[in-house]
Amino acid sequence: MLQIKNLFLVIILFVSTIYSQWTQVNNGLGSQQIKSLGIVGTNVVAVTANQGIFISSNSGNNWQLHPQNSTLPNFNLNGSLSDVISGGAMIVWGQGFLASLSGSSLIVIPITGIGNNNFSCYTSEEGAGITESKILGTNGGGIYYADNFASTNWTQIPGLNNANARTVTGVYVFDAPNGDEHLIVATRDGAYISPANSLSNLTGFNNGLTGSSRSINNMYGPFLLTKLGIFFLPSDGLSNGWTNMYPTGDFRTAVMDFLGENFYFYGNDVGVRFDGTSFLNENLTGITGGAIVASTIQYLGQTGGYIFVGTENGGVFRKQFVISSVDDESKPTNFILNQNYPNPFNPSTKISWQMPVSGHTTLRVFDVLGNEIATLVDEYREAGNHEVEFNVGQTISLSSGIYFYKIQAGEFVQTKKMTLIK
Repeated sequence: MLQIKNLFLVIILFVSTIYSQWTQVNNGLGSQQIKSLGIVGTNVVAVTANQGIFISSNSGNNWQLHPQNSTLPNFNLNGSLSDVISGGAMIVWGQGFLASLSGSSLIVIPITGIGNNNFSCYTSEEGAGITESKILGTNGGGIYYADNFASTNWTQIPGLNNANARTVTGVYVFDAPNGDEHLIVATRDGAYISPANSLSNLTGFNNGLTGSSRSINNMYGPFLLTKLGIFFLPSDGLSNGWTNMYPTGDFRTAVMDFLGENFYFYGNDVGVRFDGTSFLNENLTGITGGAIVASTIQYLGQTGGYIFVGTENGGVFRKQFVISSVDDESKPTNFILNQNYPNPFNPSTKISWQMPVSGHTTLRVFDVLGNEIATLVDEYREAGNHEVEFNVGQTISLSSGIYFYKIQAGEFVQTKKMTLIK
């Protein structure tokens, strides 16, 4: 487990998290068959299996159909992709179409040129290694790509040679340490991988996966959520394969709390929290309606918010969490280098520290080999609290992985780790 901690860096040093009990929040929710949950702006969004898209502007206390729900071609929705940090937009996929939610608008994106159009997952590639592409997985028809949504010439990626393999449950673009990109595809017949910087074909990629763990329910970044546990693809995974993080449980959904620095994994009568060091069982008392298949987090400021989960037939449930500081950083009485936030990050993160005395201060970023990547601070700083931003997009092109930031102020020297995920 220490290896995973070092590779994915979720270290809790200065915060603790306090939780309430789970409460069902279905008032106004026309369907309790939840497919996915997300955040768009200040709204919580529930994607359902048979009635479309519902939104809540008051953290789940009340729900209503999205004002443009009737513009959907059908209500056979299968899932969505959104960013819990920015809450800027959400992509929803269903039978024959995608829909983009941003602010109060809903834009339907018809997809033509794919025979089996029962879409199951989606990602996009910006062209750093793999050519710029829109990538769509299907339930039973394999996986396809095109250079834009309007294309009628979608190309099927060969290599998924049986019905279970053609049932695609997740996609992820893996950044290898040498800078190459590989498409990782999760299916009901294990994982598959593309050649470096290519979508020409897929081959089996199951080192570390056996038995029921090859029946993959979902993919959350480099995590596989399987019928038999949770697996992780570390930076050396191309040669060493998947790492078994949690060996039991039928897992369906995952979400990360970037403030409290916890991963939450849920599934069929199972829930665990990974704090960067160990797994802790989640109390699921109050949750009904079958397996937990969806999850998201809504932040209410910097001190906490709500965790939401959705089940197959029971609707939406939430619990509140409050993050409390273990150290009082408002009164600098000693040197403290804080963990960067957010972490993991892409493309920017903030690094803060406190100094009880003034002095010349340096803050530098290094890679795992000790090579200096950037100098963020090299100047005299007054005693007090300080913060700088490290923006990869504005400084240098870096691959996903572990990096170190080191501060030196007088005789005080400290180094911490952070993770870049693309």
